[in-house]
Amino acid sequence: MPELLREIPKIFLFSAVGSEGDYTRIAFQPNPSFHEESYQDRVVHAMAGVLIIHTTDMRLCELDAHLEHKVEFGFGILGVLRDKTYLSLARGEISTGQWTTIKLHVHLDGSILLLKTISRDVDFSRYGFKLVAHDLNVAGAAAIVRSNAF
Repeated sequence: MPELLREIPKIFLFSAVGSEGDYTRIAFQPNPSFHEESYQDRVVHAMAGVLIIHTTDMRLCELDAHLEHKVEFGFGILGVLRDKTYLSLARGEISTGQWTTIKLHVHLDGSILLLKTISRDVDFSRYGFKLVAHDLNVAGAAAIVRSNAF
């Protein structure tokens, strides 16, 4: 994964779309001069979408990406990911300077070995974050959970 993150500036072309308050919207699309070296590169390079960055904290707030075209593995015999595949995530500041993923939606649409269709969805949301004491112990955490005070 660290190698992929280092490659991001080479894989995509970025353009600022606009700003609103502390947020900047950045569109990205595949860089036609990038040459894929792995299946992972091929899938990531086929994606396009929008990033929303909190410019004060320099944090990713939202990512919406989709495959621009289908991606074939082994000429489509081993597998195919169709252009209906997409990823959406939202991150939020849960306390000063602490950010976490609060929503994630992934939809995979494709096939494996020409026969097996795959269609998978992952959805999750996290909410209701509350600060607790830094010296909270297990007994205190259990008491908070039992009291439904969160």
